[in-house]
Amino acid sequence: MPVTTGPFPVFLPGVVPDGGGSVAVSDDFNRENSTSIGSNWTYMTEYSLLNYNLGILSSAANWRSITGTGYTGVYWNADQVSANCYSELSAIGNITELFARYDTTNKTGYNVSPSVSYFELGEGLWATQVDLNLHSFSNGTDSGSLAHTMYSYGEDYDSPPPPSYPPILRLECNGSSIKAYELSTHGGTKIQLLSATNSTYTTGNRVGFVNSGDNWYGGDL
Repeated sequence: MPVTTGPFPVFLPGVVPDGGGSVAVSDDFNRENSTSIGSNWTYMTEYSLLNYNLGILSSAANWRSITGTGYTGVYWNADQVSANCYSELSAIGNITELFARYDTTNKTGYNVSPSVSYFELGEGLWATQVDLNLHSFSNGTDSGSLAHTMYSYGEDYDSPPPPSYPPILRLECNGSSIKAYELSTHGGTKIQLLSATNSTYTTGNRVGFVNSGDNWYGGDL
């Protein structure tokens, strides 16, 4: 699990138990390669990208090359969830952004997004740094920073290591409580990464993600 090293604030995640709700949906993306992610998902026009579209590649959700404008954000359209909901996804390399309590009319909700870099500890030793942000958003643009943390995986590398992300990232919206977690396995113990209290958006009933990932889960809390 992540342990803070180097010149960053000490970060000791708290372990909390898992939970469940009345609506629980998932997608393992185990289907043929395609430039479309599938009929149970709706593309979000606020996440447009020229010549790329979120589709299926090697049984995971990933960018696919197309001609023209594509979209990299999707929400699950086969089921509506309550405002108290979660979105969970395995990271596969690109920067993954999870969102929950998404309002399709106003295009608002909450998201969590990690960015990853690496740095030298000294004497040829390298480590991976994770910069994690929790936001409210509107029309694809972050509208308020709710919480932020930085931590690192201390590793003994002779050269810059490959990017390393939280293996499974989870976002929960429960009343005014907005929290982000890391998990090592789906359904396993949750390790709290970020927590905030915010009541800006209360009515969204969709969950989804942006960019890439595998083995997605969503539903009610």
